Amino acid sequence: MDINLTTGQVKKLMAGKKESLLIVDVREPHEYAEGHIPGSILVPLGDVAAHIDRFPKDKTILFVCRSGRRSLEAANLFLENGYTEVFNYQGGMLAWNGAVERGLYKGNSEG
Repeated sequence: MDINLTTGQVKKLMAGKKESLLIVDVREPHEYAEGHIPGSILVPLGDVAAHIDRFPKDKTILFVCRSGRRSLEAANLFLENGYTEVFNYQGGMLAWNGAVERGLYKGNSEG
């Protein structure tokens, strides 16, 4: 299974799985604050492994970063831990041409 998605595939996934899709941005807080996909949550790559058990296995998870390298690392970690509906946004925010939110998500105050 190819877990790498293009911008078009990401938009299709977002449109089709609104309720069951979790978009996880694995960049650093300052990168996320500069602009992120609306509705995405921030979990920096360095924190992903520590929080893996908090993610529901019945959701589709899309990992995003600046270019697709860090998010691929996170996606592979989830696949190795039994998650099946996991995808990487290849190209990341550099390739994103959709809506962007700025600032930190209020629900991401824990470190």
